[in-house]
Amino acid sequence: MTNQQLFTRVSRHLLRQKQRALLAPDSCAYRTPTGLRCAIGCLIPKSRYRSEFEGFRVVSPSDSEVSTQAARAIQRAAGLQGDSQLCLAAELQDLHDEEEPAMWAKGLELIRSSWDLKPATARRKSRKKGR
Repeated sequence: MTNQQLFTRVSRHLLRQKQRALLAPDSCAYRTPTGLRCAIGCLIPKSRYRSEFEGFRVVSPSDSEVSTQAARAIQRAAGLQGDSQLCLAAELQDLHDEEEPAMWAKGLELIRSSWDLKPATARRKSRKKGR
C-alpha cells in the first residue's frame, strides 16, 4: 500500500462513518461491538483484529516492550510498512482520536497538503453492463 492509498482509504472511511469509534467516552477503539472503526481499525481485516490491540497506539509512544510489541502487531495487521507509512498512520489516528468528526475534513486536508498527496475523491459506483 502506498501513502496515497493509505490516505485515500482512511479518508473515505472517516468521512463516510462521521463518528468516532469509542468503547467509552474518550476511549477510542480500533473496532467497536457496533462495527465502528477508527482510522487504523478500517485497515485491519476482521480476521486479523485482536481485542488485545485496544489501548495501544499504532506507533508506540514509549519504549516499553509490551507497548512496542502491541504496536508492531497492529502495524502488521493493518498492513503498514516503513517509517513513512507509520508516521502518516499516526497522524490519521491522532485526527480520529483527538478531533471532533465535524473537523475531520479540514484535518484531512491539512494532512493531505503536508504530505503532498492527492485529494481522496469519492469512490465511483460501478454500473452494471446492459443498464
